[in-house]
Amino acid sequence: MQQVVQIPAKTKVAVSLTLVITVLFACIFVQQALAASKTPTPITPPITPPNPTSSPFPTPTPSATPSATPQPSPTPVPTNHPPVFKFPEGTSTTVKQGRKVNFSFQVSDADKQRVTVTALSKLPPKLELKCSHDAKLKKPSICTLQGTAEKVGTYTIKLKATDERNASTSATVQLVVTKK
Repeated sequence: MQQVVQIPAKTKVAVSLTLVITVLFACIFVQQALAASKTPTPITPPITPPNPTSSPFPTPTPSATPSATPQPSPTPVPTNHPPVFKFPEGTSTTVKQGRKVNFSFQVSDADKQRVTVTALSKLPPKLELKCSHDAKLKKPSICTLQGTAEKVGTYTIKLKATDERNASTSATVQLVVTKK
């Protein structure tokens, strides 16, 4: 003789809610897996209604889950090399007071990017830094420190070169202005 167990109504509601929540999470998981694998055909998990004669607690039927699609490895970002000044660090040039200064140098970038050169230190009075660039970036930029040397003294000029992807380097030039 079989014994019939009575399950309280609250327990039945709790079990039903648990089943609904489980199925809902399974559907969400499958949708996320489809979105991640970019599979155009959706997979819906089969839902088996509870069988009241076999057990008061329904057992969900396992559903097929999509297999993980191997993702291509990300393309490595190329190394960004800093620009290079084409003169030795600490280069010095001497000019007499009242004479023209015309100190030219090159700056290149191994990655063929446009380079911006700026003076990090204050330039001597009446001197300016000008740079020209090859439009096709096949040649180094040419920069010139030019003007008139008015005031006697030794000027240490710190320059910074920065490429389009913000790799940078700095160099120092010394300008010595002597008496006439």
